[in-house]
Amino acid sequence: MSQKITIQNAGRFALAGDAILTMVRPQRWIDGDLDDEKRFTYRIQRAKAESAENADPNRPWFVKVLAGPNNLRDYSYLGTIFPNRQGDGVTYRHGKKSRVSEDAPSAKGIAWFVRHLSSLIELRKELEQADMFGKAFVQEKIDKVEATLNRLSFYHEGRCGKCAKVLTVPESIMVGLGPVCLSREGGGPGILDLLARI
Repeated sequence: MSQKITIQNAGRFALAGDAILTMVRPQRWIDGDLDDEKRFTYRIQRAKAESAENADPNRPWFVKVLAGPNNLRDYSYLGTIFPNRQGDGVTYRHGKKSRVSEDAPSAKGIAWFVRHLSSLIELRKELEQADMFGKAFVQEKIDKVEATLNRLSFYHEGRCGKCAKVLTVPESIMVGLGPVCLSREGGGPGILDLLARI
């Protein structure tokens, strides 16, 4: 059963480690023509750590898109999300070995999402460092990015985005992370911490 999540939780869920995220853009009118709803389901998995104690915060996330009827197995590789070295955002790069074109709507969709998510991460960091006069200006930029992202709806499939266990606690279902994984959340150089404050 799919559960809608807010943009405040979608970024954190997507980068938790083993997320299945569905993004839906509602139908819209473009120059007098009706553009149908677009829906893509992505599996975003973090590269395995050598050990829990020595988990490299710069490990990438591998992105696949649902390309068949089995929503647990029929995924096709799209590309990789890399944390920026300064810990102030993430970057999506389309895979050279992907069978899906970089111009395909599913590839453009994840690139768009990651670009805006990265902007939010960078702006949250900027907000923390801004003086009292700059905070309002930075907050206005954050509001614009959030409004853009809120044009889409985000859903998870009822499983924790980090460990993939079935979620049963109502608060966990709303966030997309189980209570244990939420308490252990971390990963990038401040990326998930900043996302937690979105």
